[in-house]
Amino acid sequence: ELFALADAAGDRKPIVLVLGLCGLRWGEMAGLHVGDVDFARHRLHVVRSASEVGHEIVVDTPKSGDGRLVAFPDVLTPLLCEACAGRDPDAILFPAPDGGYMPRVHGPNNRSSWFFWAKRRAGISKPLTFHDLRHTAASLMVRSGANVKAVQRQLGHRSAAMTLDVYADLFDDDLDAVGEAMDALLSAECGQNVGKSV
Repeated sequence: ELFALADAAGDRKPIVLVLGLCGLRWGEMAGLHVGDVDFARHRLHVVRSASEVGHEIVVDTPKSGDGRLVAFPDVLTPLLCEACAGRDPDAILFPAPDGGYMPRVHGPNNRSSWFFWAKRRAGISKPLTFHDLRHTAASLMVRSGANVKAVQRQLGHRSAAMTLDVYADLFDDDLDAVGEAMDALLSAECGQNVGKSV
């Protein structure tokens, strides 16, 4: 569904995927500069947030108050390469049409929003916001086996406790997978089916 939405977003595909795979907030994504992309380490340097306050973009530190490094999956590499190609490191990575920081799309379920039409083209009828893409990223991280500290750092939460408070259900759903992985590890280490030894 995420990739269908991204494909339906046309030239805004990288924006959808950065939000949905990396877990950035809108302002953090909008605040990225070309020089913030580290292709060698597959990292985004999140050092600023470009958020709309009233009708103006205010550039400040991220919500947590600190910058952070965010990993991006290889599927984003060609899209980010294209966005960075031949551009100055200080250039805004995803600029608005006027060249400035991109304002948040207000009312993503509003018919005047590109996001609304991307959802419709992708066949997504349920309500979906940009912040929901952040939740999608968190879910994918947990399903891929990331521990709570890694998810905390990626999302920019102040503490792992906050991450658990927000996403406890995701980690609860992952308990079966943890149990199965432990059974497999212990069986391999001990040479027996530990689960049936009691």
